[in-house]
Amino acid sequence: MFKQTAFFVDAGYFLESSGHLLYGSGRGSLFLNTNAIASELAASIAPITEGNTQKAEEQSRLLRIYWYDAGDARHGLFSSLAQCSSIKLRLGRLNQNGVQKGVDALLALDLVTLASERAISDAIILSGDEDLVPAVEMIQRKGVRVHILGIQPAMEGARNVSQKLRHESDSFTEWGREKLEPLFFKKTPSEYADSDPAFLNSVDPYFPQATIGRSSGASNFNTHENAHPGFYVEDPDSSEANLRERIAQFVDSLDEETRLYYENGVTEAAEIGQPFPIKPEHDAPLLKIGCQVLGVPRIDPDWRRFVRSAFLENFNLNAT
Repeated sequence: MFKQTAFFVDAGYFLESSGHLLYGSGRGSLFLNTNAIASELAASIAPITEGNTQKAEEQSRLLRIYWYDAGDARHGLFSSLAQCSSIKLRLGRLNQNGVQKGVDALLALDLVTLASERAISDAIILSGDEDLVPAVEMIQRKGVRVHILGIQPAMEGARNVSQKLRHESDSFTEWGREKLEPLFFKKTPSEYADSDPAFLNSVDPYFPQATIGRSSGASNFNTHENAHPGFYVEDPDSSEANLRERIAQFVDSLDEETRLYYENGVTEAAEIGQPFPIKPEHDAPLLKIGCQVLGVPRIDPDWRRFVRSAFLENFNLNAT
């Protein structure tokens, strides 16, 4: 009986979720042990597809691991991944806000193409995106078994995989800290931006009750003596007020489900004194707002913290 499996890795989901779970921040906090990642993905095929119930000679073989990400193919991370056995890079693009474009479409296209060509019997998808459900349903009709691999949420009770995607799959597996820790190394803050092609994704922990404003460190940052080279805000008080106003407008534009997600999460996080992550699709526009208001091409870490804290303040229902 023909048994061949392809692994489809949504790198944005994989790295962002792993960073939050392991270190309380996003993919920007991670150095990847690429060889270990490739080996672990390949070794997980039998446990995921058959639960280790098959004899070795009956187990599915690996076609390849498809890695879906966005950025310049010349980046060091991608060069390292491309050299790993069985990994094929599939790259979309980053728009001006640092948001991935075209990645989901590439993944769905490859799923349907391989299923139509009868190249696979099983597909393992490391993602939590509900947008993949139509492609999953289509390849299942062609006889392909679909297995979803998710990452344990950083916050207890949270959901990291679309419920509909999970229900449509033939099996669901979740990786936690024990599985992930050997695959990554933690960066120091100074290493965040220059070593990942998607550096605009969240890289700092977000504390919903953090003090913001002049006392948050912005005032010290904006003195001539302490200003980051090439970055100085003439009137930090005015900039903070303008930022809060623009961020409030952004919050008003969010749909009710999103607002409820943040209200519940931020309030619960504040009660236990834990950071609460901002989703990448909201974080990148926030950073763009920061750049526009401050008049800089790239926002400094101190102001990043201010922008994110100001955003979360809107949802902290227990704040006085």
